[in-house]
Amino acid sequence: MGTPQIIAITETTTPINGLSGGTTAPLTANDTLNGALVTVGTAPGNVQITASTVPIGSGLIVNPNGTVSIPANTPAGTYTVNYTICEVNNPKNCSNVNSDVVVGTPQIIAITETTTPINGLSGGTTAPLTANDTLNGALVTVGTAPR
Repeated sequence: MGTPQIIAITETTTPINGLSGGTTAPLTANDTLNGALVTVGTAPGNVQITASTVPIGSGLIVNPNGTVSIPANTPAGTYTVNYTICEVNNPKNCSNVNSDVVVGTPQIIAITETTTPINGLSGGTTAPLTANDTLNGALVTVGTAPR
C-alpha cells in the first residue's frame, strides 16, 4: 500500500478589512488527503499545518487550524504565505503550497454637504464638511493618527 497523497491547493482568501483586522477561512478548505478533504488536528488521519514563510513585518499569523489572523491596521494588499501540510500518521508525507491572503481597504463614505451661505464681504466659516462622513462605519475624525 502506498503513501496517501496530500494535494494542497493554492487559495486566495476573501478580503479581510485591514483597519479592523480579522481571520480568514481555513487555507486548507480545498486540500485533500487520499482524495478526501483534510481535517486539521492531531488525531490519526488528520493533517497539521505549519507556516513556512509569512511576509516580514505583515503581522499575519498562520494558525494551527489553517486560518490566518490579520492584525488591525494592516495595509491593504495581497500577502503570499507559504505553508506545509503534513499527515499526522506519516509526518514525512507533506505538501507545500503558497496561498494569497487579501487585505482590503476600509470603506469610506463621504456624504455631499450643502452649507449655508457665507457672506462674501465679512467672510465666515462653514459647518464641518466631514460631519456625516464615515470610515469603516464610524464617523471620521479629521487630523488624528491612524487607528
